[in-house]
Amino acid sequence: MEKTTDLRIIKTQRAIKTTFLQLINKKELSKITVAELARIAEINKGTFYLHYADIYELYSNMLAESISKTANKSTYYSKMLTDPETFVSGFFTPSPESTTAEETAPFRPENLRFGESFLAMMITAIINNIYATEVIPKTTHNTMKLRFLIGGMFSEVIQISTEKPHNIPFIDKETINYLISQIKHSFPEIYNVK
Repeated sequence: MEKTTDLRIIKTQRAIKTTFLQLINKKELSKITVAELARIAEINKGTFYLHYADIYELYSNMLAESISKTANKSTYYSKMLTDPETFVSGFFTPSPESTTAEETAPFRPENLRFGESFLAMMITAIINNIYATEVIPKTTHNTMKLRFLIGGMFSEVIQISTEKPHNIPFIDKETINYLISQIKHSFPEIYNVK
């Protein structure tokens, strides 16, 4: 009997998430209601509330899943400490991997304003990918250095995007070289930098 309950929960979660992605692809997060989502997903509002406190908690959950999928799909995050030039260049170049509109909808600026911890989640996902390479041990000090480096790079992407919102972020060779040197100086034990 317990497996039937588990299967119902899985199907309900899938219906909620699928419907949410369809809705967020059509409209801004703040315009989506629990009643609308429940009606389209063919569940009761009460059933929705068994799983999430509100639409914003569901969004936060979906955003975390999307960030994890995006970071795991990337082929260059893991290269930060083995091939910093590829890492830095890739960081500032849009991913060529195909994504659907539903996959990118949670990342639209009008929705991200509700994802207060978006940047922290993204940085953590990238750091986890870097640690997965086992090039460096997972320590508080290494995590601090990685947060500083990756956070600074995100800050630059945001700045470039703000200045030229409809252009692909472009970063000059001098900046790329500077960032590579910062990575190498942050981890001298890997690069034998003094």
